[in-house]
Amino acid sequence: MQPTPVNALTKKRHRNLGFDLFRFWGVFLIFVGHNYGIFQGLGAELGLSNLIDAPTWWAEFGYSSFWYQVVLTGVPLFIMIAGFHSLGRPCGPNDWVKAKSDFCKYVLFWFKWLIVGTLLAILVPSIWGRGVADLTFTQKIEVFIENLFCTNITKGFAGVTAINWTTLGLAWAALLCFLLRPLFQSKNIKAIRAMTFVVFFMVSIVPTIYTFGKDMLVQHPDSMVALFFSNFNPLSTTGWNPENWNNFWFPMLMLGGWYAVDTDVRKRVQNMSWPKTLAICAVMVIAFVFIAHYYGMNRYVDGMFLTIYWRGGWAPASFAWFILADKINATCKEDSKLGRFILKFGEDNIGGMIISYPFGSTLQQTVFFFVYEWMFATFHSPVLLSLMFFLYNAAFYAVLVTIVHFLRPVFSKIPVLRGLLYWDKIKIFDKEKVAVT
Repeated sequence: MQPTPVNALTKKRHRNLGFDLFRFWGVFLIFVGHNYGIFQGLGAELGLSNLIDAPTWWAEFGYSSFWYQVVLTGVPLFIMIAGFHSLGRPCGPNDWVKAKSDFCKYVLFWFKWLIVGTLLAILVPSIWGRGVADLTFTQKIEVFIENLFCTNITKGFAGVTAINWTTLGLAWAALLCFLLRPLFQSKNIKAIRAMTFVVFFMVSIVPTIYTFGKDMLVQHPDSMVALFFSNFNPLSTTGWNPENWNNFWFPMLMLGGWYAVDTDVRKRVQNMSWPKTLAICAVMVIAFVFIAHYYGMNRYVDGMFLTIYWRGGWAPASFAWFILADKINATCKEDSKLGRFILKFGEDNIGGMIISYPFGSTLQQTVFFFVYEWMFATFHSPVLLSLMFFLYNAAFYAVLVTIVHFLRPVFSKIPVLRGLLYWDKIKIFDKEKVAVT
């Protein structure tokens, strides 16, 4: 019997290096996108918005508004990678134990950071800005209670709210993956493709079409085409509400899972030459930028923009990042310089994500706000201003990840702080898992 040839799809590796690398990219996109709000606010205050927001879609690549647009491609990338790993894993006897454990550990992680946010608000209120610093002790406790039961609000601990949004979403994803895994491990590729397409179409594409149609109808009231698209909602029911943001986890998880088990498609991507891969991804990113400029975060369509998660405008760029990540999975070696870097800092990226918003964006609008003032006073070219904005945030994010790299070993020895920078350190149902095994 001939041995199975070792390649990128069969060789046992410690980690998927490309996906670990693009988690850095996804976190950075979210980080820099959040900070654009600070940058944009100062620009508007100084009357210099023309140096930030691109006048045409092709000019986006030289303006800081580009980073505000691509921020919405980071979260889908994360969810697709989560679906790839979870739904691509074979079914096992302890799947339900792991699903329960993952759900609880994410919830506990959120609660732990909510406590941290409350303590910081009481002890160091200036870290959250004037919105919290001006509150009385009683009002801070009220904010804590409000954040505890209304996890989608942005009142008070804005940075902790971002952690809530991420970790609680992953908690629900753990349960969704438990339900979906038998389908994706059935090896019925036709059924998997069909189900993934239907869910993606229903949750993301349908609301994109009719939102776009509503906008067209405002501009062209007599257009029959606009009228048709504004009412485009086939096969919809009152129970499957495409306006509900919670639904968007389904297609993104399923897209990652489909790619993990559809080896024919994955081999085609991994066997493409680098020039062809880069060309295809460049076209997808350009398509996204075009959509984002006219129907993105800087231009609301009927109260909604097409690049938000429960629309489909994010897809071209998020797919491009995903393809590039898997291409690196097929070509990057663990003993290369890039491979060693990813293995060394890959796990620190989660901690970087956790602290990047409360101790990155919040500090940028308080302690380090003078940097943005210096940028506007020094650079009067949109391209140079955009470049400095990018470099500053890249350096800030790199410092945060480096701090996490050295803090995690220290925190791991302190019971109260263990797991504060990485949720996998929270262990639940271990005895039940061993018993099942």
